Amino acid sequence: MIRKLNFIAIVCGVALAAFLSNRFRVENTGTSRKQSGGQGQIGNVLSPRAAQSTPTVRSTPAPRAPLRRSGRQTYKVERVVDGDTVVLLMDGQPTKVRLIGVDTPETVHPKKAVEYYGKEASRFLKNLLGGEEVWVEYASENATKDKYGRVLAYLYRAPDGLFVNAEIIRQGYGHAYTRFPFKYMEEFRSYERAAREAQRGLWAEPEKPVVESSPNNRKNRLAR
Repeated sequence: MIRKLNFIAIVCGVALAAFLSNRFRVENTGTSRKQSGGQGQIGNVLSPRAAQSTPTVRSTPAPRAPLRRSGRQTYKVERVVDGDTVVLLMDGQPTKVRLIGVDTPETVHPKKAVEYYGKEASRFLKNLLGGEEVWVEYASENATKDKYGRVLAYLYRAPDGLFVNAEIIRQGYGHAYTRFPFKYMEEFRSYERAAREAQRGLWAEPEKPVVESSPNNRKNRLAR
């Protein structure tokens, strides 16, 4: 009889312990959920409070072709001359094209030395148009040329329609050339202002040169 009572007591003790343990686990889980619900993050989802504290970085969208240009003729970019001039294959002939409304630092001018940020501007345009085709828009119905014999035009990269002239200014590799009025002058000025404010490209502050101290300089300082 005593053995039976001991056995029953043991079974009841084990059952009670299991019940209490399970209840404690459930209460703990509910508490942790409530606590996490009042915090900034649940899993990978931000609460409104956390979202408000997260800084938002605004950037000017890349300029695109204003009109749908599917079906229009495209021209192969044969090579990039510098940051604002390219050679296109037009009617089977290599034709030098100067981009309207943008001016980049000189790199190939016969009477000028290579200017600051000129090589970077040329490299940027090569990365933008290397091996690509473009749509061409002229300032008027017929193509016009500058005093160097270059065709003046706006270029749009095919097939995404990226407005090449504007993108150069937007990214800080050139400035708006406003000596002569043109169709997109105010837009280009706006892109230049934004690039200046963001210190992109040639508008960035140049790095200060590091002056290494030589043994002679150290001796001079010690002598003083």
